[in-house]
Amino acid sequence: MPSSPYAEKVKRFREERAWSQEHLANVSGVSSRTIQRIEGGALASQESLMALANVFGMEVAELIRKNPYTDTPVEHQQEAKQPGIIFLLRIHSGNELFELTKGACSVDMSNDELMDEDEVSLVGDLFGELADWNDVWHEISPKHRVEQEFIFTGRIQELEKHGLWTFAEQTTLRMRLKNNQVGENEVQNWTFAVVYVLRSNNPKIVKHDSRKDHIEFVPVQLPKSFRFA
Repeated sequence: MPSSPYAEKVKRFREERAWSQEHLANVSGVSSRTIQRIEGGALASQESLMALANVFGMEVAELIRKNPYTDTPVEHQQEAKQPGIIFLLRIHSGNELFELTKGACSVDMSNDELMDEDEVSLVGDLFGELADWNDVWHEISPKHRVEQEFIFTGRIQELEKHGLWTFAEQTTLRMRLKNNQVGENEVQNWTFAVVYVLRSNNPKIVKHDSRKDHIEFVPVQLPKSFRFA
């Protein structure tokens, strides 16, 4: 089982503030023993994640998101050789989904094998509508955004009735683009969203259950860069 996607972040955010584990425990209400376990790679309960995110002044999704490109120090990003791993978080609502896809240059979508026409229709509608709305998200009114978030919540819930879970994350990839005018490659950082629809029994899904909540995520390996002619 992989280390949690937020262990290094919690430790880094704590040390950037020159806080000890005991001080973080005092200001967050999370026990020092729990903080030790979290920084050691153990998965945390939703309650602990909410408390830590609040102390660090961020949303839970931002805290538990691990992006190997933005989390890697800038001076080492060009030297990275191996493909990175991002963690797709299970999505329960349209609000969560669009929070991760809006502003992305493109949305990469994938799904497990589908069993019947109903599943094909459900997944096809989700992916097709998501791609369409992502292209114009910043041009539509707040009212229309709220409406679409509500509609997509219904789509996600309908998929869950068929045993299909939705996972998503946003990441930044280094893109190598050929400039035909000068014949040289230009490296740019592009933001991408990754959305998967997987069966709830897919063995790739990491499930963590606690007395108060549960978290599911999927580790996905991505290339460090793409080349476009």
